[in-house]
Amino acid sequence: MEKIAIILLATISTASCKFGNKSRQGGKDRLVCVSKQITEYLFALGQGDKLVGIDLSSTYPPEQTKKLTTVGYHRMLSAEGIISLDPTLVVHDGNIGPANVLPQLEKAGITIKEYRGGEGMDSAMMLLKTMGKDY
Repeated sequence: MEKIAIILLATISTASCKFGNKSRQGGKDRLVCVSKQITEYLFALGQGDKLVGIDLSSTYPPEQTKKLTTVGYHRMLSAEGIISLDPTLVVHDGNIGPANVLPQLEKAGITIKEYRGGEGMDSAMMLLKTMGKDY
């Protein structure tokens, strides 16, 4: 019975990590966001304190984004620069490059989440609601 309880506890604690391994930094989420819109949404959702890195186009809100490490322009990223921040999650909108960056991040064991945006206010609201559920 004790073995079942230990297995159940281990399963629950592993499943509770929604986006990857939080144990790298004492159970703390460490996000790198390489999309200006998604960076703004993360701050709007109260998740800005989890950001450890952003791309150069992420400039809003300026009082918070100026304090964060930049990892380059979202179309000219370096996997090494992102990996050096030891993120638990990299968030993007699909408009990133070069093509070899995402496979390198995955190979390093970093979880990647893509939030595709759309055109117009309706798609922006849907994206914000989706992200609100995730965070």
